[in-house]
Formats: sequence, structure tokens, C-alpha cells
Amino acid sequence: MKENLKECFDTSKNSLISSNLQNLLNNIKFQKKLNGLCVGGFSPIQHEPIWYENISHAYELALVHMHEDRRLSYHPCSWEKLVTGETSLQLNDQLLKEQITPDIILIPGLAFTESRQRLGRGAGYFDSFLEHFKGVSIGIFYECQRVENVFEEKHDQKLDYIITETRVY
Repeated sequence: MKENLKECFDTSKNSLISSNLQNLLNNIKFQKKLNGLCVGGFSPIQHEPIWYENISHAYELALVHMHEDRRLSYHPCSWEKLVTGETSLQLNDQLLKEQITPDIILIPGLAFTESRQRLGRGAGYFDSFLEHFKGVSIGIFYECQRVENVFEEKHDQKLDYIITETRVY
């Protein structure tokens, strides 16, 4: 699957993914009648889609931090730090001082199904977090990562939406 993701990586599709995401965020904000919206994002690694190209910086941004004990936490961050690559999955001490819970979290993965199941990176960080998360979960993928089956396990959590360059599931 990791090799498949490498073959899927296409920077020309990133703007389509982020445009589809922007439209979905606007719809969620409107449907839930929210004044503000905090988006919990991630720093893409290993050929994952760059989801933030066309996203409105009017939304509050929180970045995920992956702890060694397989916990996730979200911390306020500026859009500029994300865009310029000043962040990673291990946030620095300055960013870790304040913790928040986003309204929406964006989740990477290796593969997904049309029924919104995902195959993650293998450590179960996001599935554990989703068990208790009350907000909206959105997977970020390339369409070529869609598969028939991800061989779902007991702990796997279904996503609310999946965004690709061609559609929203």
C-alpha cells in the first residue's frame, strides 16, 4: 500500500483535493450554524496529499501531535507554519503549551473504501482518538487509493467523509 501511495502522489491533484475540502468545510459550517470553525490538520508525510493549498485561513488551525504512547493531541498553530513546513508530527515545546479539541479533524491514510473505512499508517493513533471524538472526521486521500476492502479490524473507526481530487464520499 505504501508503494501504491508513492505512485498516486501527484502535486497537480492537491489543489483539487483542497478545493473539495474547502467546499465541504463551508457546508459543515453552514449546516451546523457555527460562527467559527477549528480544523485539526496534519503535516503530510510520505507522499500524502497536501490538503491545505486552497483552504481559507479564516478557520482556526490546530495541528496533531503524535505522542510516543500512541496518543494524539491537537495544538493551535498558524497557517504560515504549516505552509512553510515549520511543523511536523512531533510539535515543538512552544506549540505544545496549549491543547484544544478541533470541531473537525483531517486524517491521512494508505487506502480507503467507498463506505468510508480507512487503512491507516499502522499504529492505531487516529482510531484510538476517534473512539471518543465528538466532531467530524474527514479522510484525505487520492482517488487511486480507493480499494474494495481494507480488511477492517475491531478497533477501526469509520470516517464521516473522505475527500479525494474527484469527489467527496
